[in-house]
Amino acid sequence: MDRVQVTGLLVLDDGSTRFPNLRDPGNAAATYIRCAALMARSALAAGYHPTIVTNRADILERDFAELGVPPGVTFTQRQFVSRLDPGALHRAAHHKLDVIRDLAARPADAMALIVDLDAVFLRALGDRDLPAPGAIGAYDISEAMTAESGNRAAADIHAIAPEPIASPRWYGGELIVARSSEFRTLTTLLDMVEPRYWRRHADLYHSGDEAPVSTALNLHVARGGAICELGVRGTVVRWWTAKRPFPQPRLSTLTDRAVLHLPADKEFLATQAHLPFAPDIFLARYRAHARTKLALRQVEMVLRHRALGQPRAFVARL
Repeated sequence: MDRVQVTGLLVLDDGSTRFPNLRDPGNAAATYIRCAALMARSALAAGYHPTIVTNRADILERDFAELGVPPGVTFTQRQFVSRLDPGALHRAAHHKLDVIRDLAARPADAMALIVDLDAVFLRALGDRDLPAPGAIGAYDISEAMTAESGNRAAADIHAIAPEPIASPRWYGGELIVARSSEFRTLTTLLDMVEPRYWRRHADLYHSGDEAPVSTALNLHVARGGAICELGVRGTVVRWWTAKRPFPQPRLSTLTDRAVLHLPADKEFLATQAHLPFAPDIFLARYRAHARTKLALRQVEMVLRHRALGQPRAFVARL
């Protein structure tokens, strides 16, 4: 039995019309399936037996077989009903809240994590990466969100929290790890937050699972709970080849992370889905892809600054 149950979510949502960070939204389903296949390959290579929670297990089983994904992946069929309009951002991602509730129903000491599909495992999580009893492992990206939102992200937390939050922190949704007992705690707090989120979501800066989960995690801390901060521990990193309003570390300093999240490179990840996964080989291919993309972003940024007077953004370096 795996020490940690790796869980990913893939909702094949024919109703959605907006797919962030995709150049070809018309091919979204195929791209997401192939990203899921690569994530699963990387999890298998790290020694896990991942579970993909989906509304179309039949399609995933067929496509994973055609892609040659090794045995060891479990597909859990689940129905999802969205209360959002087709044009809502991150419409399917809201169903991570359903998966959190599913994980809360497992035996109390069972350790599980939720990981985004546009991420890869470069190694297994070790003792340092895993939260102690009573703590929830989460990735604090507050500084990046403040730079992107002009502090509107913090305002989202204030708006949907059922009580004042003194110093709100924003947590990324790409990786959450905890025992089922702590997922139960998180679920109880989400029950307090979600009704307020659904009433206010159309007016918030961020639409998706991160706003209610971040708010619930802030409540967890306010009640004396602990956060195992996965960024500081070197467990996970979100790294962009898109221009950002904040600087990023060089990729070469991040390759010891357990989980590398690449939200701007879903199409590249999809091209790797049929290939055997080895971290060093994957990183070499990714660097070649990113080198070209970042060079183009740098030229584009300079030209826009000179021609349009747009403020300079930050382009990552390898």
